[in-house]
Amino acid sequence: MDGAKAIKATGSNVVKLGKAPSVLSDLIKSAKDALAAFADAVSMDMGAINDIGKKAAAAKHLSADKIICEYFPEQDRVDKAKYGKAGKK
Repeated sequence: MDGAKAIKATGSNVVKLGKAPSVLSDLIKSAKDALAAFADAVSMDMGAINDIGKKAAAAKHLSADKIICEYFPEQDRVDKAKYGKAGKK
């Protein structure tokens, strides 16, 4: 009986191992796609972001709300009235 169970388990493991290359290739493709998307998100205009950071530091705008209000006016995440800016209506 033990021999039959061992043969059945071995056969099952061989089938699972046979599927490993396709699973790994799918995983590698997904990782490459995620890495490409991350690289696009990070590299999108880092020069402009650095320039804004320098301007904000020079103007002593140290809070995130003030920086968003002054340099990213299209964003509506902050209460612009608090900083003397007109909010979106």
